[in-house]
Amino acid sequence: MIVSDSFARKYWNGEDPVGRRIKMGGRESGFPWVTVVGVVGDVRHAGLAAASLPMYYRPYLQRTEEIMTLIVRATADPEPLLGSIREEVRRLDPNLAVFGVEPMDEKVATSIAQPRFNLILLTVFALLALLLAAVGIYGLARYGVTQRTSEIGLRVALGATREEILKMILGEGIRTAGLGLVLGLLASAALSRALASVPGLLHGVSAMDLPTYAGVVVLLSTVVLLASFAPASKASRIAPVEALRYE
Repeated sequence: MIVSDSFARKYWNGEDPVGRRIKMGGRESGFPWVTVVGVVGDVRHAGLAAASLPMYYRPYLQRTEEIMTLIVRATADPEPLLGSIREEVRRLDPNLAVFGVEPMDEKVATSIAQPRFNLILLTVFALLALLLAAVGIYGLARYGVTQRTSEIGLRVALGATREEILKMILGEGIRTAGLGLVLGLLASAALSRALASVPGLLHGVSAMDLPTYAGVVVLLSTVVLLASFAPASKASRIAPVEALRYE
């Protein structure tokens, strides 16, 4: 027989199982002793959400089954090969029925249809939340700068340059945004760990995806800079007398 990695780890504690002998059903059973001749990787027969189980494989001629699965690897489009496969099976045994034929891509797509739908739904909600957050940050930053028009005019009247005004406004916006981003990243990390514990939600993707976090930080930081720069630049060009009259 051939055994899987998890089978070898479970019954031989990670030691090389090749050459070991197994007897199904215990020593008193009528089954013959079987020699392990190889080890293969684990597979997930029950879907991506299910854990890999210890498996063993025996030659078909040693243990026949009523139903078996035949997998054919094709170097081109497999559709034209279906007729040839059916004909070859019919030639070997006319009584065998060939059914459930489908490409491997469709088989995999069917097994992950529900997790894929869940992730698409979460992605849509996440993008909407990100858009609302960006709009809210922009509106809040713009409102805060607009409310300080009189202060900006006073600073200009006392000799502050346009560059100093912009530096002050952008610095305050960056500090405020930095605090919010730190708190948001901590909350996102905690939520990501919770999502990672949901079976069937993530496959081959880390919950702590650094490119995604970096992209969100860059996007929100850009929004804050634009929201602060536009009104600050406009206010710094207002004449001090007009700015002091601003309500």
